[in-house]
Amino acid sequence: GLRTSRWSPARVAAPLATGGAAGGQRNAALDPAPAQAVELSVPDSKLEYVPSGKGCLRFIHIPKTAGTSIEMAMQSARKAHPDDPRYAGWGMNDPGLNCTAWGRGDTCKLRSGKDCSRWHVPPGEDLAIERGYNACDTFCVARHPVSRAVSEFHHEHHGVLACVMDEFRKFVDEGLRLKDTPAPFRIDCHHVPQKEYIKACRHVLRYESLHEDFHRLMRAYNLSVELTGHQLPGITCKNWTIPDDVLAKIHTWQSDDMALLGYT
Repeated sequence: GLRTSRWSPARVAAPLATGGAAGGQRNAALDPAPAQAVELSVPDSKLEYVPSGKGCLRFIHIPKTAGTSIEMAMQSARKAHPDDPRYAGWGMNDPGLNCTAWGRGDTCKLRSGKDCSRWHVPPGEDLAIERGYNACDTFCVARHPVSRAVSEFHHEHHGVLACVMDEFRKFVDEGLRLKDTPAPFRIDCHHVPQKEYIKACRHVLRYESLHEDFHRLMRAYNLSVELTGHQLPGITCKNWTIPDDVLAKIHTWQSDDMALLGYT
């Protein structure tokens, strides 16, 4: 089923929501109510998380879906379980993720010629990365494509430009123009569609109910990892609303993810 999520650019990059199902409680300190909002439909996340028996769980980091917060949560848990291999690390700290061809620093050289951090590489783009994920059960976080697009815009635009709607319009137009080209691998794979990661995920958590979903997943795998907040709080633009024509362009640009994930 679908539930309605109050969404606005003012809350896009805010710390994680603590409410899960519709009507769930939110932590006002972490997730302030937006000044203006757009009504978007968000699918409920109520699937049961069942381990396959591989004995380990790996995190597939989709850029701009709270990945750094999840990686840091595992780092905190590792301190309490230094000798348990299940707590070896996730994402950027995962020793089991290696590149077929290394680029500069801690990056993989992709077939497109671009370099991306190994923890941002879609599994289907690098055989060694894919093997690393296949050795364990995997999970990732899906986010509403509109919310993710605004978060990425703020990642790339700082200062006064971060809250200029004309600049965001240009950003969306550029994304739409480059759709279905190798361009998504630019900027450290930040523009790769979520579908390219999700097809390798055993468990897909929802950004909109992340605390609840994450807690249930950790309980299913008997892992003591707690997600307490957002490590990279984003930019807040007051009284910032997205015009209907720009929303429509985002829906076209992100059409595959919208359809796959059931967002409207």
